[in-house]
Amino acid sequence: ASDIENETYDLISGIYILRHLPLAVGKNFVLNVSDSGLVYQIPVRVTAKEVQNTIVGKVSCFRVEPEVFGKGRMIESKGSMIIWITDDNRRLPVRSQINATVGRIEVRLRKINVKK
Repeated sequence: ASDIENETYDLISGIYILRHLPLAVGKNFVLNVSDSGLVYQIPVRVTAKEVQNTIVGKVSCFRVEPEVFGKGRMIESKGSMIIWITDDNRRLPVRSQINATVGRIEVRLRKINVKK
């Protein structure tokens, strides 16, 4: 962890930033994420393209894996986080899965509000 600097985000803003990066299978990024007054350099890997059944139908998504778990990370225990972001202009985060020692959390996009 280090001092807060430019281009540092909280975890939710970091997910928003991921949507605007040039995602491609095999790409790796590092996001500076602030939590509890500390800044962590979070490696993010784009590991696959997978079809997900979502509120917007079956869509091709990038499987994105931010490494938030582990020694020296935001969460110092074993676990994993996966985010599926659509491979289209919208780059919607349609699903997320967190596996931790205490259990598993699954989040799915259920509603989209479109500005008219």
